[in-house]
Amino acid sequence: KCEISGILEQQFDSAPLFVLKDPRISRFVPLYRDILREREIAPRYLLALRNPLAVMMSLRERDDMTPGFAGVLWLRHLLDAEQATRGEPRVIVSYERLVADWRPIVAEVAAALGLVWPVPPHAAAAAIDAFLAPSMQHHSFSDLDLEETPEVSAWVKETHEAMRLLEHNPGAASALATLDRVGADFNRWAPIFGAACMPELAVYAWRLTESAAVRDAAQAQLSATQAELRHETEQSAFHARRSASLKAELARIKDSRWWRLTERMRAFERRFRFRGADRR
Repeated sequence: KCEISGILEQQFDSAPLFVLKDPRISRFVPLYRDILREREIAPRYLLALRNPLAVMMSLRERDDMTPGFAGVLWLRHLLDAEQATRGEPRVIVSYERLVADWRPIVAEVAAALGLVWPVPPHAAAAAIDAFLAPSMQHHSFSDLDLEETPEVSAWVKETHEAMRLLEHNPGAASALATLDRVGADFNRWAPIFGAACMPELAVYAWRLTESAAVRDAAQAQLSATQAELRHETEQSAFHARRSASLKAELARIKDSRWWRLTERMRAFERRFRFRGADRR
């Protein structure tokens, strides 16, 4: 807590508004809430909801993660985040809606959380449009796609449906009841899931370690090559400066009065050396 608090002070100091974004916060909301309140910072929560099928596809491509494990991971993070922020100032925003048209969502977030954006949305529109483009959404699935995919757990489907309802109706009792039921069932079975997932977690951790080792080796090689290149560049620059200096000195000598006066003597010396070579 002391380390996180120090980072917040270093990064944000007295900023009137700042954003913390880290998927791991979903599982550590109480920890961060305590730290923020100790620093007299009033937290507001924005839960980003994305179609589980898109998350599964993304994790499979990035980390070679199986859909079943990715679904359980999605469920764990989302249930924890929802439960920990319930009753707090919060807004739930689906990623798909945000990409389709961010403007009404920005207005909804500001109104629901009592925020005044430091930069008015109309002034930031060009930059946001360039960054938040539908073409950058690598995996896109509809709610119907999720419902018609039999491989996806009913818990995942029910949780996503309940969160979508809360997005439009934050106090929907039926949605909160669904999340409580799924959460209770999931937590009851979590130890079994944990034991079943441990082999995959071990493989995943090994892959991360292997990837880190490969990355570190490549970085070390790159650093060595860059150091060698800098050395060669410095040597080339030194020799270039030395060559330019010598050329300038030679030009100065040839332009001197002494050089012109001794020209005949040098010519005589050249002829003498040439004749001596013929006799030999």
